[in-house]
Amino acid sequence: MGFYDHFASRPRNPLGLWTKIRQAKRMFSLASWKDGQKPRSVLEIGPGDGYIANLCSDQGIEYLGLEASAAVAARLSSKGYSITESRVPPLPAAVGTYDMCYMLHVIEHMKDMDAATTLINEISDHLHANGRVVIASPDYGRWKQHFYDADLTHSLPFTRRRLRQLLLNEGFEVVYETVYIGPVFGYVGLPLYWLARLLYPHFLDDLIAIYDKKDTFKRGYWTLLPNVFIVASKRQQVSGEKGIENRR
Repeated sequence: MGFYDHFASRPRNPLGLWTKIRQAKRMFSLASWKDGQKPRSVLEIGPGDGYIANLCSDQGIEYLGLEASAAVAARLSSKGYSITESRVPPLPAAVGTYDMCYMLHVIEHMKDMDAATTLINEISDHLHANGRVVIASPDYGRWKQHFYDADLTHSLPFTRRRLRQLLLNEGFEVVYETVYIGPVFGYVGLPLYWLARLLYPHFLDDLIAIYDKKDTFKRGYWTLLPNVFIVASKRQQVSGEKGIENRR
């Protein structure tokens, strides 16, 4: 089995699909270009099920997805989306430049902070002036051991502060940040997380998980764990400032 092929072949359920589509639409709206205008071009690293690709297609936005899994890349390409099979970092040299880069639930798969830093730097190099990067990642402060339990390829945990620090350090300005829990964006959704913790205590996992071969209940619980969502703008280099190019 190739990299992350278990993602392409895992079973879906209607409620989970509805939640993912709603999340993608909300992220697409929150990350809108300056003054609410849509971007002209979008690069997505890790397109997954193709929700952002579909939104770009519907609105006539130039789109390119970079996907590490051969199976996922082939499935999305068969739907007519522009997909390049590639692991990152590094980004392929011929990628070009874009108004916006989506990286939804990707950065936590980097092997270490050096790899994450390299990736953020390379994304900056492939963004137009004032281009934006849009990142979502599990909130490790609330996921705790579930961060590793949920996915064998989770390697690098982030919290809101930790992700913010990385972006600021690499020449971005955070323009929007929040959390989302299931389909609900904003801290008003935290009661859903608190309720999920009450209804699915750890001992329940000990009692039923071995009999739930598809992890239906646990996956439902993971859906209600908070995730970090950040939109950051490429900061314009001013005279005397140490930008990305100067640090290299």
